[in-house]
Amino acid sequence: MISDVLSRLNALCIVLGSSSPRRQQLLAQIGLKYTVVKSNFPEDLAKNQFEKPVEYVRATARNKLEDVRKQVDESYESCRLIIGADTVVVLDGRIMEKPASADEAKRMLKSFSGRAHQVISSCVLLYKTKANVQWNCEQFETVTDVNFATLSDSIIEAYVATGDSFDKAGGYGAQGIAGSFIEAIHGDFYNVVGLPLQPLSARLRDIVITHF
Repeated sequence: MISDVLSRLNALCIVLGSSSPRRQQLLAQIGLKYTVVKSNFPEDLAKNQFEKPVEYVRATARNKLEDVRKQVDESYESCRLIIGADTVVVLDGRIMEKPASADEAKRMLKSFSGRAHQVISSCVLLYKTKANVQWNCEQFETVTDVNFATLSDSIIEAYVATGDSFDKAGGYGAQGIAGSFIEAIHGDFYNVVGLPLQPLSARLRDIVITHF
């Protein structure tokens, strides 16, 4: 979706507002060149203040990128485009965070076993056409349904023992060995990895064509 405007995008001195290695790999996969600026937002919004998980992830993504924007304004004057995102895993309306322990990771995976859950990402794009002008904002959400096979206790134990669970929402990574747990995905696969590439690319293309 961006192959015909890739050089124009890369001329914008892009900042990725995320330290996630998966998001970095996905942007590199589609040919984008970027500088990483990590958000210092604590991601401590009270979930009970939000009626739906999508509202929570939307607010978190926006707060994360607002922190990055302040850093960009101070140190990256040539930047014209900031990309940020937040992703949550949801089961029965409940947000499943990154597990804090092996036991918590096992409980999460067992709760997914033989069932469907959702992965929701909110992407935020900030862009400006000239220096010292106000940032424009676009934000959108992508929801993907993920069906897990039935997992035995021994499979869960062995996976958690690899250590792969602990830096991932929901306690698994679809791009690794846990991909073998997935029976079906309905929606954007890359959303489950960390960034919905097709809708993200489509919006980036529209921005560069319309504004640059």
